[in-house]
Amino acid sequence: MRWINENLTTIIILGVVVVGLYFWLMRKRYADSFNAERNRIEAEKRARRDAAGRANKDS
Repeated sequence: MRWINENLTTIIILGVVVVGLYFWLMRKRYADSFNAERNRIEAEKRARRDAAGRANKDS
């Protein structure tokens, strides 16, 4: 019975480590894609602002 308990504990610890690594990697990937999207939106706003500024100068 002791052998089963030791292996069960090992399996649980390894499972927790694997799940923790998975969430850490997914959080990092999500943060990278979120930052890329935010940068894209900011670039679009800047382009619109610049275009509006040029249109105001022309008229």
